[in-house]
Amino acid sequence: MNLVSRGTQIVSLNDSLYLFSAMQGTLLVNIRELISSTYQGGSPIRFARLEYTDEKGIHNLDINTHKIALPDHFHEFIIHAGTTIFTPNNQISYKIAEVNPEWSEWQKNGKISFMQLREGTYHIHIRKYVVKGPFPKTILTIHIPPPPGIIRYGHG
Repeated sequence: MNLVSRGTQIVSLNDSLYLFSAMQGTLLVNIRELISSTYQGGSPIRFARLEYTDEKGIHNLDINTHKIALPDHFHEFIIHAGTTIFTPNNQISYKIAEVNPEWSEWQKNGKISFMQLREGTYHIHIRKYVVKGPFPKTILTIHIPPPPGIIRYGHG
Protein backbone atom coordinates (compact mmCIF):
# COMPACT_ATOMS: atom_id res chain seq x y z
CA MET A 1 0.00 0.00 0.00
CA ASN A 2 1.64 3.25 -1.11
CA LEU A 3 0.42 5.98 1.24
CA VAL A 4 3.27 8.44 0.74
CA SER A 5 1.89 10.92 -1.74
CA ARG A 6 1.23 14.59 -2.25
CA GLY A 7 -2.39 14.22 -1.13
CA THR A 8 -3.73 13.35 2.28
CA GLN A 9 -4.98 9.80 2.71
CA ILE A 10 -6.65 8.21 5.71
CA VAL A 11 -7.13 4.46 5.82
CA SER A 12 -9.28 2.81 8.49
CA LEU A 13 -7.79 -0.50 9.56
CA ASN A 14 -10.52 -1.27 12.13
CA ASP A 15 -12.81 0.63 14.52
CA SER A 16 -9.89 2.27 16.34
CA LEU A 17 -6.73 2.02 14.17
CA TYR A 18 -6.13 4.48 11.35
CA LEU A 19 -3.24 5.09 8.94
CA PHE A 20 -2.57 8.71 7.93
CA SER A 21 -0.35 9.60 5.01
CA ALA A 22 2.39 12.16 5.63
CA MET A 23 5.04 13.69 3.41
CA GLN A 24 7.79 11.73 5.20
CA GLY A 25 5.87 8.46 5.65
CA THR A 26 2.79 7.25 7.49
CA LEU A 27 1.31 7.59 10.97
CA LEU A 28 -0.51 4.78 12.77
CA VAL A 29 -3.01 6.19 15.29
CA ASN A 30 -5.17 4.30 17.78
CA ILE A 31 -8.11 6.70 18.19
CA ARG A 32 -9.57 4.96 21.28
CA GLU A 33 -6.21 5.08 23.04
CA LEU A 34 -5.72 8.72 22.07
CA ILE A 35 -9.17 9.69 23.39
CA SER A 36 -8.61 7.75 26.61
CA SER A 37 -5.22 9.35 27.27
CA THR A 38 -6.53 12.82 26.40
CA TYR A 39 -9.25 12.67 29.05
CA GLN A 40 -7.40 10.77 31.72
CA GLY A 41 -7.18 12.66 35.00
CA GLY A 42 -9.05 15.80 33.96
CA SER A 43 -12.37 17.21 32.91
CA PRO A 44 -13.24 15.83 29.47
CA ILE A 45 -15.39 18.81 28.51
CA ARG A 46 -14.03 22.33 28.43
CA PHE A 47 -16.32 25.32 28.54
CA ALA A 48 -15.63 28.01 25.95
CA ARG A 49 -17.94 30.45 27.76
CA LEU A 50 -20.33 30.52 30.72
CA GLU A 51 -22.55 33.56 30.99
CA TYR A 52 -25.80 34.90 32.36
CA THR A 53 -27.88 37.94 31.54
CA ASP A 54 -29.87 40.18 33.83
CA GLU A 55 -31.24 43.71 33.66
CA LYS A 56 -27.66 45.09 33.72
CA GLY A 57 -26.46 43.06 30.71
CA ILE A 58 -24.25 40.03 30.05
CA HIS A 59 -21.97 38.68 32.79
CA ASN A 60 -19.18 36.18 32.00
CA LEU A 61 -18.34 33.51 34.57
CA ASP A 62 -15.13 31.58 35.27
CA ILE A 63 -14.93 28.77 32.70
CA ASN A 64 -12.67 26.66 34.94
CA THR A 65 -15.28 26.10 37.63
CA HIS A 66 -17.89 23.39 38.01
CA LYS A 67 -19.89 25.19 40.73
CA ILE A 68 -21.76 28.38 39.93
CA ALA A 69 -23.97 30.67 42.02
CA LEU A 70 -26.40 32.68 39.92
CA PRO A 71 -28.40 35.67 41.21
CA ASP A 72 -32.10 35.08 41.84
CA HIS A 73 -33.02 37.68 39.20
CA PHE A 74 -31.09 36.32 36.18
CA HIS A 75 -32.88 36.20 32.83
CA GLU A 76 -30.87 33.58 30.95
CA PHE A 77 -27.93 31.27 31.68
CA ILE A 78 -25.88 30.02 28.69
CA ILE A 79 -23.25 27.29 28.48
CA HIS A 80 -20.93 27.17 25.45
CA ALA A 81 -18.94 23.93 25.25
CA GLY A 82 -15.53 24.05 23.56
CA THR A 83 -14.52 22.14 20.46
CA THR A 84 -11.92 19.40 20.21
CA ILE A 85 -10.63 17.41 17.24
CA PHE A 86 -12.89 14.53 18.36
CA THR A 87 -16.09 16.60 18.21
CA PRO A 88 -16.14 18.06 14.71
CA ASN A 89 -19.79 19.12 14.95
CA ASN A 90 -19.50 20.22 18.61
CA GLN A 91 -22.62 18.28 19.56
CA ILE A 92 -23.56 18.14 23.23
CA SER A 93 -26.43 16.65 25.17
CA TYR A 94 -27.50 17.41 28.73
CA LYS A 95 -29.85 16.46 31.52
CA ILE A 96 -30.73 18.13 34.79
CA ALA A 97 -31.08 15.33 37.33
CA GLU A 98 -33.51 17.36 39.48
CA VAL A 99 -35.84 18.11 36.54
CA ASN A 100 -35.68 15.23 34.04
CA PRO A 101 -33.60 12.01 34.13
CA GLU A 102 -33.54 11.75 30.30
CA TRP A 103 -30.75 13.11 28.09
CA SER A 104 -31.73 15.94 25.75
CA GLU A 105 -31.46 15.69 21.98
CA TRP A 106 -27.98 16.46 20.65
CA GLN A 107 -27.45 20.23 20.48
CA LYS A 108 -25.48 20.81 17.27
CA ASN A 109 -23.95 24.19 18.12
CA GLY A 110 -22.40 23.36 21.51
CA LYS A 111 -24.77 25.74 23.28
CA ILE A 112 -27.23 25.15 26.14
CA SER A 113 -29.55 27.92 27.35
CA PHE A 114 -31.75 28.03 30.46
CA MET A 115 -34.35 30.68 31.14
CA GLN A 116 -36.75 29.16 33.65
CA LEU A 117 -34.76 27.79 36.58
CA ARG A 118 -36.36 28.38 39.96
CA GLU A 119 -34.45 28.73 43.20
CA GLY A 120 -32.53 25.65 44.24
CA THR A 121 -29.43 23.64 43.42
CA TYR A 122 -29.18 21.88 40.07
CA HIS A 123 -26.71 19.36 38.67
CA ILE A 124 -26.42 19.74 34.90
CA HIS A 125 -24.90 16.60 33.37
CA ILE A 126 -23.27 17.40 30.03
CA ARG A 127 -21.88 14.93 27.52
CA LYS A 128 -20.10 15.53 24.24
CA TYR A 129 -20.57 13.51 21.08
CA VAL A 130 -17.42 11.81 19.83
CA VAL A 131 -17.10 9.60 16.77
CA LYS A 132 -15.09 6.87 18.49
CA GLY A 133 -15.00 5.92 22.15
CA PRO A 134 -17.24 6.77 25.10
CA PHE A 135 -19.01 10.12 25.35
CA PRO A 136 -16.95 12.41 27.63
CA LYS A 137 -19.08 13.77 30.48
CA THR A 138 -18.96 16.43 33.16
CA ILE A 139 -21.29 17.90 35.78
CA LEU A 140 -21.91 21.60 36.36
CA THR A 141 -23.57 22.50 39.68
CA ILE A 142 -25.68 25.67 39.76
CA HIS A 143 -27.20 27.28 42.83
CA ILE A 144 -29.95 29.89 42.58
CA PRO A 145 -30.94 31.57 45.89
CA PRO A 146 -34.51 32.56 46.78
CA PRO A 147 -35.48 36.17 46.09
CA PRO A 148 -34.63 38.64 48.89
CA GLY A 149 -37.23 38.77 51.64
CA ILE A 150 -38.36 35.17 51.13
CA ILE A 151 -37.91 33.02 54.23
CA ARG A 152 -37.83 29.26 53.89
CA TYR A 153 -38.53 27.05 56.89
CA GLY A 154 -37.09 23.57 57.15
CA HIS A 155 -39.16 20.53 58.01
CA GLY A 156 -38.74 18.91 61.37
